[in-house]
Amino acid sequence: MTGKQNRVKSSILIVGLFLLISTIMMIPFYLKNELISGYDMQFHLNRINELYNHLLHGSWFSFGSVYSFNGVGTPTELVYPSLFIYPFAIIRLFIKNPIAATYMGIQLIIFLSMIISFITGMKFWNGNKTKSIIFSVMYSASAHMFQLLFVGFSFGEVTASIFLPLVVYGTYSIFFEKSKNWLYLVVGMTGTVYNHVLSVALFSFVVFIIIVVAAVVTDDFWRNCKYLIFAVGMTLLCSAFFLINFCTMMLNNHMNVTAVFDLESRAIQLGAIFDASLNNGGIGVVPIILIIFSTAVWKNIAKMIKVIGIIGLLLLIFGTSVFPWSVLQNTPFSVIQFPHRIFTIAVIFLTVFCTEIISINIVNKSMKYKECLTVVCICLMVITFTGSSYKFFNDTNTNANVNFTPSEAKYFDSTHYKVTEKTFNNLFAYNSGVGSTDYWLSESTAHLSYFANHKIKTDKAKIKYVRREIKSNYIIYKVYVNKKDNIDLPIINYSNTRAYVNKKLANKTSSYYGGIRVNVKKGINTIKIKFVAPQLFILSIIISMTGFILYVYIYIKKKKIKI
Repeated sequence: MTGKQNRVKSSILIVGLFLLISTIMMIPFYLKNELISGYDMQFHLNRINELYNHLLHGSWFSFGSVYSFNGVGTPTELVYPSLFIYPFAIIRLFIKNPIAATYMGIQLIIFLSMIISFITGMKFWNGNKTKSIIFSVMYSASAHMFQLLFVGFSFGEVTASIFLPLVVYGTYSIFFEKSKNWLYLVVGMTGTVYNHVLSVALFSFVVFIIIVVAAVVTDDFWRNCKYLIFAVGMTLLCSAFFLINFCTMMLNNHMNVTAVFDLESRAIQLGAIFDASLNNGGIGVVPIILIIFSTAVWKNIAKMIKVIGIIGLLLLIFGTSVFPWSVLQNTPFSVIQFPHRIFTIAVIFLTVFCTEIISINIVNKSMKYKECLTVVCICLMVITFTGSSYKFFNDTNTNANVNFTPSEAKYFDSTHYKVTEKTFNNLFAYNSGVGSTDYWLSESTAHLSYFANHKIKTDKAKIKYVRREIKSNYIIYKVYVNKKDNIDLPIINYSNTRAYVNKKLANKTSSYYGGIRVNVKKGINTIKIKFVAPQLFILSIIISMTGFILYVYIYIKKKKIKI
């Protein structure tokens, strides 16, 4: 068997291993067959449901919510990155059970996290498969990952985190390796942009930390900065599809963006994170044990790995109440909302450190010993992840099933609930939960009841009947009024909405509620509200495609492969 054939066989086995591990990790959830509320669950399931229905009706993009988020036209997918929402929506097209489909999407996240972490590890450890496998499983099956996936249901944050290894390695390579693999940083940051805007700010902080370290310890720092500039420029090109549309919508509409909280009051105590970790919360019990063990082998640890471990511990402390977060309250750093988000970047540094601690015990050992230790590490992580699953089920056992259609009069606790296959669609009725008014126009947020109940109002005319029809990217009303009048529709008046009255483009204005206001004639009126692409939508696609083509060209040239 040739070397190339061996590499292909090895790659297939590793992919199969990660698929097996991710499946085993998710078995308890498949068997449970219930979705148990994480803090952001209703918000992200509404996003998935919106895109799923658009795909079902032949549209690849949602320019305004019509099937979810109370159907008021919120352009969520234009201002909140949705790269990983597509796999969830596509899976739902083929899997009838929405609970199983959602868990399959989560398994895909875990699986891809392992693949990306392994590829990154192979570059960082110069092809050492043992270290790379241990690192990928420890990172992807970490207690912190479990918290993001299930306790928080923080899809944006967790999907961005699978690109963090690429961001860290890409930046590290620019300043500390001869290979200067800045293209990894491009993929990492571009992937982050297309998944979670706040994580872009957070991961930029990681890049800053590595730059500071490099400035202190490397001799050719300024010469290497050119590769960082290349990476930033390429990232902007590849991310243009989202960034241009995001900026267009934000500049043309005064939106209610995600809230900024008091950082000091939301910081977790250091003792609490330590206690939680010992109970396999926080950063997890396995990393805590390995960090403690590292003191016994400290003299055998490479200097760079010591620095990585110390950075990880400092970041862990930084994310707690030990740091005076009040001093950053009125700075751009406040956009992270919760200090514990720092744990995401602390975890990757600590995982690299812990991988090296494990590896100290396999130096000069036989291949069989290395394989056995790798299996033990994998089993430990899978067991602790599974243990967290059943603890999560037990802790949420009293969560009420949403076995009714929510309304303004009867709603449910949006942070403590569960849904089954039969009650799943109840989450897309009246929505006043977490994120229900995110990205609404500022003047509309005080009128949730008006919009969510789909009330139509006139100045003086009496409304005889209303019929509402929903289609992909537009809503049609048929309204009978007894006289010519202005009519207020429960659709928020964004810059990318168009109103057609009796097939003619109407001059729409904003109502008192921030909704669409049009003039109608006496009798039956057909009003079509269409949600269109932002002004620079096509240009954004062209720029991003140019960026991707340029990326492929540079990658091929860098690998010295003939086109």
